Amino acid sequence: MHIACLHAHYSNINYIEKALAPYDVALTHFTDPALMHHFKENQSFNPYRKVEEQIHWISSTNPDAILITCTNYILYLPTDINIDIPIIKIDEPFFHELDRYETARLYFTNPDTVQGTMDRLYSVNDKANSKRYLFEIIPNAFQLIMANRKNDYTKAIIEHVLNAEASGVIAFPQLSMVDAATLIQSNSHVKIVTPIDALTVYLEREFCLIYK
Repeated sequence: MHIACLHAHYSNINYIEKALAPYDVALTHFTDPALMHHFKENQSFNPYRKVEEQIHWISSTNPDAILITCTNYILYLPTDINIDIPIIKIDEPFFHELDRYETARLYFTNPDTVQGTMDRLYSVNDKANSKRYLFEIIPNAFQLIMANRKNDYTKAIIEHVLNAEASGVIAFPQLSMVDAATLIQSNSHVKIVTPIDALTVYLEREFCLIYK
């Protein structure tokens, strides 16, 4: 199977490559970090048209499916887009996994992804609401990953969550937080949900991915 992936940041490539390495699947990556910048800076910019153009451009490479790893790109995907191959929205399996739990706290580092993610969560899960799902932004962390200080970024997430003595179910919607989530899971007894874990289960079930 050939999956083409659309990312908003190059750092997401490694997470998808690592997660799908055990499977018999070929991956092609397309990265465009400019969508939200133009959306903020140019009032005439049409993000729906841009995302539609990107998806059609990617589909011209003849993949079996397209995986979108950024919630904001998913948010601006036109509902009436005409395309013959499946579009996998990475947040949907993640939201359905969250729905298994009565409540959860979602941690973010990028403030720009919060509104879109929560809106999507409420639209995908009919029973989702602000009492069931709380969210928290980890301060002064996102600037580290943008400065390519990955180790400091991961450390900041771990320290914040462990110092807060988080309990119950906690979730990390951003792919850049997966390494921190793995380390927190090994040093605490909380249940952690990430988009990566939910994605692999979804792909095995819906696309019959097999191990190499």
